[in-house]
Amino acid sequence: GGYFSGGSTDIHSYDGVSGIIHNGKTMFLAGVFLDDSSPMDPAPARLDFTGSDNFAELSPALSQTFYVGDGLTETGAGMLQQFHIPQGATRLFLGFSDGHIFSGEPGYYEDNEGQLSVEIAVINTLALESDVHVCDGTATIEALYSNFSGATTTFQWFYDGALLNQTASSIQVYDSGEYAAEIAILFDNQSHPILCTQQIDVNIPEDLVIEEITIARRACGDFNNGSIEVIGSGGSGDLYYSINGTDFQSSNIFDNLPAGIYTATIKDDNNCTETESVEMQHAGNPGIVLLRSRPITCNQDNGIIEIMGNGGTPPFEYTINESEFQPAGTFSNLAQGAYNIYVQDSLGCTDSIAVQIGAEAPLTISGIDVIPTTCGKSNGSIAVTVNGDNQVTYSVNGGDFQSSNIFEGLASGDYLVAIQDDNDCIDSQSVSIEPSESPLIQTITTTSATCGAANGSIIVDAVAGSGNLEYALNGNEFQPNNTYAQLPAGNYAVVVKDENDCTSTRDIQLEGSPQLKIHEIQSFPAFCEESNGGMSISLEGGTGKTLISLNGGDTLSNLSFHDLPSGQYSIMIMDEVGCEADTVISVDQGGCPLYIPNAFSPNNDGINDVFRIYPYPGFKGVFKACRVFNRWGALVYEVINFEPESSAWDGTYKGEKLADGVYIYYVAFTLENGETNIVSGDVSIIR
Repeated sequence: GGYFSGGSTDIHSYDGVSGIIHNGKTMFLAGVFLDDSSPMDPAPARLDFTGSDNFAELSPALSQTFYVGDGLTETGAGMLQQFHIPQGATRLFLGFSDGHIFSGEPGYYEDNEGQLSVEIAVINTLALESDVHVCDGTATIEALYSNFSGATTTFQWFYDGALLNQTASSIQVYDSGEYAAEIAILFDNQSHPILCTQQIDVNIPEDLVIEEITIARRACGDFNNGSIEVIGSGGSGDLYYSINGTDFQSSNIFDNLPAGIYTATIKDDNNCTETESVEMQHAGNPGIVLLRSRPITCNQDNGIIEIMGNGGTPPFEYTINESEFQPAGTFSNLAQGAYNIYVQDSLGCTDSIAVQIGAEAPLTISGIDVIPTTCGKSNGSIAVTVNGDNQVTYSVNGGDFQSSNIFEGLASGDYLVAIQDDNDCIDSQSVSIEPSESPLIQTITTTSATCGAANGSIIVDAVAGSGNLEYALNGNEFQPNNTYAQLPAGNYAVVVKDENDCTSTRDIQLEGSPQLKIHEIQSFPAFCEESNGGMSISLEGGTGKTLISLNGGDTLSNLSFHDLPSGQYSIMIMDEVGCEADTVISVDQGGCPLYIPNAFSPNNDGINDVFRIYPYPGFKGVFKACRVFNRWGALVYEVINFEPESSAWDGTYKGEKLADGVYIYYVAFTLENGETNIVSGDVSIIR
């Protein structure tokens, strides 16, 4: 079917155009073109060529015009079938699927009322033709089609359904498979092309290739016994072979050839050929490579000769002193002497070599250096030297052989030293490692530290070892003196070292008594000039019972003292081991009253003329300040750091008498224990 175009909208034809049958050919609707861009509304009507007011007639010879009218009768031998066109269409495009149905030229045809124009075009069938180039692995595919005036033709190509980047009418391909061409014919003023598709299968033979030319065998010397094998692949049908222009043969092997350059050619059933050259050189006589000759060792018949053939034509066979040939080139268990070795290749070519088997000097131990143990430890060693140049391994007391000739970390005792070379020759010898002693700490004498002081001592008694001994405590430097003094109590590591740096260590605890300390003393003041003060003492450290003396008096065991007068006391304390502690403490005096009058009469009559502080006779302290304020808080009198007996207020301020009334006083003083007190009150001036 084709497409109807109305305005900017494309729709498919109704019911798929059934076509027009004319002289056995099929016409089809390729497209309808509207003279304007108006939309196709209402929907396209059905135009019936066989009996309606809107139909057209086409004569077989295309010599008549189209007519529109009732009762149209067929005028030619062809039969017109109905199909659908849009209502109001002014131009109808028709074509023939397989062409050549009339002798006239294609053109435009109109009905007698000018309502419909029809364009007739001949479209030949699209055909594909391939030309396979059998010897170069390609093929050319050409599309055969009709050209139309006023039309543009474009192509698309496909390989196995995949779009190719090809747009010409003829393409070259390299792979076998199914190819398809799609031709698009677009006439002038037509919005949709006519599409035709055709497929073709292309079979391209594989490339004819010489895979390999093998020199199967080369001639020995000047013999014509070489062989060449040619391996080919690809092409069509059977393959045939030729060398140097000889007749082709089905066998790919050429025998009885002398050395030289050969040109090999292969041919297939399409007479395609491929050529390649190869050079076959003279095989020559084989040679001998002496890989190894080992002399006899350990005074045994264990000589070895190992050879390898080269050149010639493998495989090789070997013989010694004209014995039977063998495939292996190794001859073992040989005695000392001269030998002739022969090699023969597969062509019977031979070569020979003379080999002398000598004898190695026997393996012997030439010396053993022994380092004895020290410090009584397993630190002895053995170093072995040998005669001979072979690789030697070493063992002691039947242990595993090792590459090193030195054995370390050995205890004192007897040892069997054995050596072995790479020929399995063995020699052995016995040796002894002497024992040794480490210094020994026999006794450590200690003197305990006392009273928490560094006054303890340690004396070390050590024996054995080598040479002079030295001593050290807790990792400090060694010294020749075995006595350590001025030591505090604690744990000590004692180390003794000899001249071989051998050491002996012992841990020891140095005992000691704790320091006696006065932890705290609480004193209680004595009331004004009375013996009712006291003190309480708490201690820490010390050993056993303690005795206390005050001011050098009798020693007592109690830690509390009562009925003491105020004053300073010297305290001496001693524990059972004589550790001492001493201090000085004061018992303060307290409770001595102050007498302060609440009135005085400064009228110069000699009675109560001043305001003065009167302390109790046993008072012990310092007066810091006395201040007097009037009722408005103004300071009217002040004295600092004064003695009560010599300081008094006469009721004046700056030389002027103050009015009678009540005044406020403030007195500050410090007791002998440092305690500060403040006393305040009021005093009246009465004249």
